Amino acid sequence: MRKFWSFGSVLMTRAPRAATQRMLGRLLISPATFRAAASSGPASPDLPSGSTSCVKTRPELGMADFSGERGLYHSGDTLTEVQEKNKQLRSFLQTLSWPRLTGFKAHGKLFQLPVSLKESSPSELLDPKRLSYLAGFFDGDGCVSFQRNLSGCTLKVDQSFVQPEILLLFRDMFGGSISRGGDGKGLRRPLLSWQVYGSLARHAAHLLSTHSILKKRQLLLAAAWPDEQADRQVANVELRSLKQYDSAVVGTCSLEYITGFFDAEGYVGQRGHTSLFLQLGQKHSTVLHCLQGFLQSEFRVNAPVRFYQSLYMMDISGTSTCKFLLHEMLRAGLICKAQQAEAAIGLTLDNCDDTRAALARMVGNQRFGQKLDKSGVGRAFKIKCLQSRAGSLLRQGEVKEAEAILQEVAGLKEDHQLLNAQRENQELLQYIDWVQGLQGNFWQVTDNYM
Repeated sequence: MRKFWSFGSVLMTRAPRAATQRMLGRLLISPATFRAAASSGPASPDLPSGSTSCVKTRPELGMADFSGERGLYHSGDTLTEVQEKNKQLRSFLQTLSWPRLTGFKAHGKLFQLPVSLKESSPSELLDPKRLSYLAGFFDGDGCVSFQRNLSGCTLKVDQSFVQPEILLLFRDMFGGSISRGGDGKGLRRPLLSWQVYGSLARHAAHLLSTHSILKKRQLLLAAAWPDEQADRQVANVELRSLKQYDSAVVGTCSLEYITGFFDAEGYVGQRGHTSLFLQLGQKHSTVLHCLQGFLQSEFRVNAPVRFYQSLYMMDISGTSTCKFLLHEMLRAGLICKAQQAEAAIGLTLDNCDDTRAALARMVGNQRFGQKLDKSGVGRAFKIKCLQSRAGSLLRQGEVKEAEAILQEVAGLKEDHQLLNAQRENQELLQYIDWVQGLQGNFWQVTDNYM
């Protein structure tokens, strides 16, 4: 009989721990040691809300002494030593497999994977605003591909397993199925995938193309996929080509389209105490300029587009402006980033630290272990103030005083880097222990995880 355990919004199968224990042996770290270390470590990444924490509250950083174990820092370690241990832990994480998804829960209902085509029926009456939102989301995270025999195209959207609602919306609107998109490994979360083929794919492509900008030409090609094999070969070459350059088609934008695109590709950020910014990055600029024009004409919002490190970035700054736009996007049907938007809208000086922590938990693991906590932000702010003070003194000719401050700054930077590395070490240990626990226990994972 297959065994399951509940995982917030997913079900997972029981998996053996032998491989994990062998790898821990190579690192000279026992599972028991990991568990002891992790119980005093910082909180792991977030999961959907509604559960209770299974992990004990951590002590102040620097108080734990994990002496004698490779991968575990102790109070006498230098910055280089802690960084090397963190490197080892990250290498180990890359080999640590998650248990396999067997289902998910959304809207209070349990869905067993795969959610098959037989259970879905595409909507006949589509709300144009909702369709525009879905076109924006598909332009951000969707993929048009051809089937191996070139008989037709496939439309696909992959999402982290903690956000199945958007995939259900695509399925409800266009039919298709939801399946396991990719297994989790280390910091890479498991994926769910919505896919639609054949006549349903052609119909969905036609509907989405009416509102699409970035992938409009790809969708039009999929909607009119030819019958003759020779023509299919030509269409295949064209589809591949469209993905290699800026093939976006300038068209009419809408708030719903921007909402969908931002839901897929946007970022909500916090600077300092109460300063917010919104950001969108793309390989090509046409779609960003379309969004820019709409924001300027409809809301008088300035959203400059710049080229930075091989990407075009659209930046929106100003806390009141960001809160206004997030509020408008919530009204327009924001789904995946709804909780981030609500947290950002509620930002005040009194809750700025809690808001920063909440926003950090709601994003992916790209910068796991490297985000500053409240103490880290305070240290960084103090260093910045002292650097500004030293610069002012130098301009006034007060060289000795400036040098004294800069010497203090150098010491503070060293301490700051060490404390950050120690915190990263504890977070990595806790994350590893948590993934191990998933592979060996029937338990409901908590709010503070993922």
